[in-house]
Amino acid sequence: NGHDTLTATVTPDDATDQHLTWTSSNEDVVEVRSGIVAAKSTGTATITVSFFIYTSGEILTPPTLLSYGQGYIGSSRLTDGQGTNYGEGTATLNTAEKTLTLKDVTLTDSIGIYAEGEFTVIVEGNCTIGSESAPLTTSGIYAIDVTNLHIKMAEKSTLDVYNEEGNNIFSSGDLIVSAQGTLKAAVEGYPSLYAEKNLTLKSGVTADIESAGHGLCVNQGEVLVDGAKVDINAGGCGIFANYFYDENTEEEFFSSVILRN
Repeated sequence: NGHDTLTATVTPDDATDQHLTWTSSNEDVVEVRSGIVAAKSTGTATITVSFFIYTSGEILTPPTLLSYGQGYIGSSRLTDGQGTNYGEGTATLNTAEKTLTLKDVTLTDSIGIYAEGEFTVIVEGNCTIGSESAPLTTSGIYAIDVTNLHIKMAEKSTLDVYNEEGNNIFSSGDLIVSAQGTLKAAVEGYPSLYAEKNLTLKSGVTADIESAGHGLCVNQGEVLVDGAKVDINAGGCGIFANYFYDENTEEEFFSSVILRN
């Protein structure tokens, strides 16, 4: 048994959506989650990476005229500045401020964010993505091309994310969870919170992480738990900081874990 990391490149390299889906032909032999391969037993398996977004079991082709600052819930594009009703709450996109405000929403589809630079998801009230009885088959919240995805939780707010596949929250750059709320994230087999770069849980956050795979995971960066109250129940590593070797440049990239207070 062991772990390794596969990399894939989307062509052209300036493609707006670079979200990849990894699958194994035989998960009894080897599992793959976000490019991280875990050997389970002796045998042969084929690892496949696909360039599609999956929504409710169907393939959603990324819009050809997609511009930065757009947000999607499932296949529905959010209208800038206009609150959209979901359950008893609303989701409001502000492209000028690069924010998506979720207030008391109940979602049965994932949230897709396409933004250049930093983007903030503001959580107010009690918000749910997926459910225990109907977990999502794609990442609950995924942000593409961002340098920093910030999940900012209002005081006493809650965010529950349930996944069968994909990550609960995925960021192509940094991922930060902050403020005075409670995050519950449950996923079967995949890393729960995954960042390509750095992952930070700040003071004031209470997080309950359940995963049959890894709990917190970074590909090339740092995991920092800074005063947050975090309970992780993981079948893999509670916190996984990846080592990455670039065969083209022969550079080594080391990740790290810091637990503070």
